[in-house]
Amino acid sequence: MADGATVLEEKSSTSCALAAHGGQVLLAWTGSDFRINTLWSPDGRSFQDKQTLAHRSSRTVWVSTGSGTGTSQSTTTEPLAPALTVARRGRFMAWTGTDARLNVWGYDLPDPAQAVLPERTQQPPALAPWGDELAVAWTGSDRRLNVAWTRGGVFGGPQTLAATSGHGPALAPVGGELALAWTGTDRRINVLVTEGGRFGAPLVLGHGSLHGPALCAIDDLLVMAWCGRGRRLHIAALAPGHMGPPVVLGATSVHPPALCAHDGDLLVGWTGTDRRLNIARLPRPG
Repeated sequence: MADGATVLEEKSSTSCALAAHGGQVLLAWTGSDFRINTLWSPDGRSFQDKQTLAHRSSRTVWVSTGSGTGTSQSTTTEPLAPALTVARRGRFMAWTGTDARLNVWGYDLPDPAQAVLPERTQQPPALAPWGDELAVAWTGSDRRLNVAWTRGGVFGGPQTLAATSGHGPALAPVGGELALAWTGTDRRINVLVTEGGRFGAPLVLGHGSLHGPALCAIDDLLVMAWCGRGRRLHIAALAPGHMGPPVVLGATSVHPPALCAHDGDLLVGWTGTDRRLNIARLPRPG
């Protein structure tokens, strides 16, 4: 594991989500019953006040067994991770419902605070503030990436990109723009930062992953994390047009990591190979 990591008793069969708000750290994950759970911490080390929500997030997948004429198919249900972010209007969570529709819920908004978007996905969504508004990204049923954002607090229609992925994307605001990252169908990691609010061509990195990446910004520094070779966690700072050398942690996971900035440091969350949730505090990458 990473040095000094906090290992929680909570378990999940998918990744977790992290966000920081008013000096507090928020943690969310999907449990074995597919219900979404939350904890909070004043320092990213000691977590408390567990809440198990009524909301569930999962997908149904087909599983083939046997071979040739003896092949049979059945279905299984897999949990999907929620997304967390903090915007100027408060704290928000997004998740893929059991009906594959996108849900966005505001902790701090008057009821009804939950929006159910008509779009559908079989992957976890990504969520980020963008100025005074909120952006959500997801991988559609055709594997194309989509981004939608609110105008006056109401989501408009999505922008569908040409890029495709078999995993959920990552979002983060940086320098007044919006960064989007994803693992392509060739397993290479891509990152795209808008210019004047417009999406252009992505930067295709020389690193690959079997899972989606995570993004966050510390001030105007964009940071990415992913599970690379040997399932080990990699963390790197991104600058326009290139990426710095990654730091490779001793921790391993078979799910995407989570990132957030807290008190000038970087918090990294991941689900260990024993399914337990881990949180580590790292210095700001250079």
